Amino acid sequence: MRPLLLLTALAGLLALPASALTLDPARSTLTPTAGAVETLSGSLVATLGATPPLVANTSFDLASLAVTSSGGLSITLDPALANPAAGVLSPSGSFLIPNLFLELDDGLASVALTVPNVMGSYGALAGCPTAVCLEA
Repeated sequence: MRPLLLLTALAGLLALPASALTLDPARSTLTPTAGAVETLSGSLVATLGATPPLVANTSFDLASLAVTSSGGLSITLDPALANPAAGVLSPSGSFLIPNLFLELDDGLASVALTVPNVMGSYGALAGCPTAVCLEA
């Protein structure tokens, strides 16, 4: 099992209360402690408390996550928790997930991983394939 050091992802975010997002493998990577950087592909579903553009902070939740690295690592939300990826979107274009609870599986073993303070941006970002994207 390779520890996760850095996860960078860009996904198109539609202006809907629940949106299916696809990771952009050209801009989504996993950097292990040893070895080469791996690209990520997959999808996630985000549920928004309000439709952007926002006038106040609103809740959002990653309802599902199915990501695979080019090295074969599977990354999903921790199935043991009811809301493993609840966060807040702000009108300024930033977001915060205080604790992102993941499950990593390399085909031999799986391990739970908590990633604290996942912060990023959303909006009309450079290279965004849709009107609004989410980038962490």
